[in-house]
Amino acid sequence: MVDNRPNLLTNPDDSVRINVTLQNSGNITEDVYLVFNVPNLQGASPFTELTATLHPGEQRDFTHSFLVSSNLLATERFDVRVSVLKGRDKQIVETRTVNVHSIISNRNYNSFLRDQAYSMGQGSLDNGILVSYRTYNFNSQTMQLQGGGYLDLPAGYLHLKGNVYKYNTQPLPYVSNTSLTYQLNESQFVVGNVQEQTQLSLYGRGAKVLLSDREGRNRVTIGAVDQNYNLVDERPWFNDYYSYFVKGELGANNVKNGLVATYVYQKNPYEKAIFNLGSLEWRYRFSNTWNMELAAHGATGSYSEIGENHYSGAAEMKYSGRVEDKLQLNGSAFYSDPYFPGNRKGVLSLMQNGSVSLSDRMNLNLSYSYNRSNPKSYSYDYNYNSENQNANISISLPSIKNFNNSLNYQHQRESSSSYSYLVGDDNDGANLNMRSHRMGWQWRWQNPAWKYSLFGTIEGGFFKNPISKDIVSQGKASLSFSYKWITMGTSWQQGAYYLFEQVMAQRQEKVFTRFTASASVNHQLSNKFRISSGVNFSNDVYQGAIPSVNLNTTYTPSNRVSFILTGSWYKYPNQGNREIFNVEGGVRYNFSRGVPLKGRKSSIIAKVYYDYNANGIYDKGDAPAEGYLVEIDRKAFISGEKGEVKYSSVPFGSYDVKQLQAGEWSFSRQEIEVNSYKTGVEIPLRQSGTLQGSIRYIVGENSIEIKQRNEGFRFTITSNDGKLRQTAVSDGQGNFITFLPTGNYSITLDVRTLPEHTEIEETVKDFTIEGGGVVKLEPFDIVVKTRQINVRKFFAQTPEE
Repeated sequence: MVDNRPNLLTNPDDSVRINVTLQNSGNITEDVYLVFNVPNLQGASPFTELTATLHPGEQRDFTHSFLVSSNLLATERFDVRVSVLKGRDKQIVETRTVNVHSIISNRNYNSFLRDQAYSMGQGSLDNGILVSYRTYNFNSQTMQLQGGGYLDLPAGYLHLKGNVYKYNTQPLPYVSNTSLTYQLNESQFVVGNVQEQTQLSLYGRGAKVLLSDREGRNRVTIGAVDQNYNLVDERPWFNDYYSYFVKGELGANNVKNGLVATYVYQKNPYEKAIFNLGSLEWRYRFSNTWNMELAAHGATGSYSEIGENHYSGAAEMKYSGRVEDKLQLNGSAFYSDPYFPGNRKGVLSLMQNGSVSLSDRMNLNLSYSYNRSNPKSYSYDYNYNSENQNANISISLPSIKNFNNSLNYQHQRESSSSYSYLVGDDNDGANLNMRSHRMGWQWRWQNPAWKYSLFGTIEGGFFKNPISKDIVSQGKASLSFSYKWITMGTSWQQGAYYLFEQVMAQRQEKVFTRFTASASVNHQLSNKFRISSGVNFSNDVYQGAIPSVNLNTTYTPSNRVSFILTGSWYKYPNQGNREIFNVEGGVRYNFSRGVPLKGRKSSIIAKVYYDYNANGIYDKGDAPAEGYLVEIDRKAFISGEKGEVKYSSVPFGSYDVKQLQAGEWSFSRQEIEVNSYKTGVEIPLRQSGTLQGSIRYIVGENSIEIKQRNEGFRFTITSNDGKLRQTAVSDGQGNFITFLPTGNYSITLDVRTLPEHTEIEETVKDFTIEGGGVVKLEPFDIVVKTRQINVRKFFAQTPEE
């Protein structure tokens, strides 16, 4: 069918032409369909179909040409997929992929990877910039600048990211999420806004260093954080609220086993204490289906208010596993002392989930969670206590065509002191308790062919009034509809589901009700314009009727530039019909996309020259080879005016250098070792030898009659050392010619390219090429098979005497 050799694109204004030759080797007439697919082609359809009718033995040439869009030009190479189908049912006969290479003299190592990853999107703000203006009710204005960029270095890279915004009512700007990072392999050095995940909050101005082995398995992190998120705040650094920390990790990227130890020193002016916190975390995978994580935290606090040291701690556990293929389990538990200085003080939390497969079409899911929070402080009088439980059982029922549904039961208990002040003095600050039981049904009906779906829920139950202790009914129903890029939904609730809802309704001596309705669109109007918008309405007994509208639009004239406009409007009747109107507009620009490599890199500079004296050294009498095609690390280059090609930011390692196309001048394939920041390579070209060959048909007196075809015979040429492999194809006269470097070779005829009813006895020939010489092979004899001849003999009988 099509030649697999790469197509070379040297001029971006040229079209790419894919030539395909089809032959009907059968004995019946065939209707064939030739389909070309250029993935990610913009400005034109990526699919092109050509049709033809081929008679037995007929051969025909086809050419598909197209202009390359800008996103494909930005890549080093892209693929064109060619498929041949036949018959009314369009049965696939053969599929080939043609590589199209963009040929330049200078190229960066990772440009192909980053262009492929981001050619269809906007990329990340880690490597772009966004400038925006925002107004709040036309009274408050904010200018914001956010983004980041990379600087590639011979060893690692630098990354600067930032977020700067300025209110018109404030004299100083706010600079947050802003840092400069130096990355080398898996190690990091960060200055600016830093953060670290520990039981104590660590976020603000500061610096940290992460030291790691090359594989990222074992790491140590050391840092200092001034707990002020604004980099340009006038308050001095490390004055009243700051932390120091060190973290060690063994098996950080090991999914089976890992250990983490952390120490934090923190001066906390809000708790009026100095904390020392230590943590030890361990995770282990027992098998492919069971794993567990354990953690213990201990802390000491020196409190200036009471002049004493106090000790506290916390512990947690997580697990997940599977029993055969029927039962899946996962759960977690956490406990902390009420005076524990971490982010979760005075917490007891339990969670358990399970899923049982009842049959191929039915599943039973169970879940339970319990959370209690009762934080205490030696410096402040906390008066908060809450407790929540939730249990759920659901069963998915067998689907009926496009209809799926499930049943569920839910038990919910909520206890809190937060709302006691809303119900009068009689409660005396005691916890309010609310316990409810509900049954529900969920269903979904969707039609993928018509691209619409319906989703509905209905549930009902009862709860015990936390104040009057009466039994009160509760229920909710919802319905949503979606079609392509349009979604609409509505819901109705009667009876409170949560303590706050019941308390607020009871203050007005009403039953809690809520009605909601919404409609939204999310549509890509064109390749450049996208809109997302919604209208919402909510009405309940304590907030009243709240309408809202939001709009988000993005216009992207190119892969690097986009314009953004967003807006929202709300109206709150319970706040004196207060209206809130926000508008934001901005422009975004993406830098060269992708992330530089983390390790040490080199620049490969290759010198391509005509080695007239054949000594392998560029010296007197030799000349630079301009416009010569070279392949380095499977990427195509063309030598410039001085015969040079440059390959930048190449990771240390071994790389192949070989010629891309056969010609009158050639060089031997070589492997180069890159282990310094600059690598020079000489590519001496020596005059090639010429190989000529042909095919001829051997036809006998009783041979089958066929239509002889001369073109399309494929030959594979291989050097004896295995470093060179080349393809040659016969022309309309049955001849082929190619150029080869000096050496010993073998040539093999691909028997799959033989016409029907033919065979060949000698498929392989050996030969030797010398520089400037011509080798003419004996023709490959294509033998036409003989017809099967049935001979019947007759004998005359001799009459009896």
